[in-house]
Amino acid sequence: MVYRGSLRTQRLNIIWLGVFFTWMLFGALNLTNPPLWGIFLYVGGMILFGAMILLALAQCLPSWNYLTLTPDGLQLTSMNKQRALIRWKDIATIEPTSGKLKGVGINLKNPAKKRLYGWDAFVGDTYNTQGEPLADILESWRRKYGN
Repeated sequence: MVYRGSLRTQRLNIIWLGVFFTWMLFGALNLTNPPLWGIFLYVGGMILFGAMILLALAQCLPSWNYLTLTPDGLQLTSMNKQRALIRWKDIATIEPTSGKLKGVGINLKNPAKKRLYGWDAFVGDTYNTQGEPLADILESWRRKYGN
C-alpha cells in the first residue's frame, strides 16, 4: 500500500515558492543602472532563489514523497530518495505525536542511533492521513506482520 504526499500539507512550500518568485520579480524590475556589486548580488540572488523555486516545486510533487507499507515493513521516500526499510518486527511502539511535529513517532526495539525528538523514526503528517488514524493504520500492519 502506498500513501502519497499531498498539496494540502505542503502549503508552506507553496508560500515559499511565492516569496522566492516575488523576490526575483522585484529584483528584475529594479535592475536599472545598478552599481557593479548590485549586479553580482542580483545574479547571485537569481541563482539562489531559482534553485529554491525548483526545490519547492519538487517537494510539491506527490510522486516524489510517499510512504510504502509492505508485509516486510514501512519505507519512506522523500524527494525521490528512499530511506532504509523499517521492519515491522523491529518496531516497539507506534504513537501519534502532538505539538509542532505532527505525525507518527516510531520507537524501535534495538535502536542503532540516537533518538530524534524522543523517537527513532518519524512519519510526518503528509500522507492525506493525520497522526492518530495513520498511527492506527501502522499499528494494525505491525500487529499483522510483526511476528
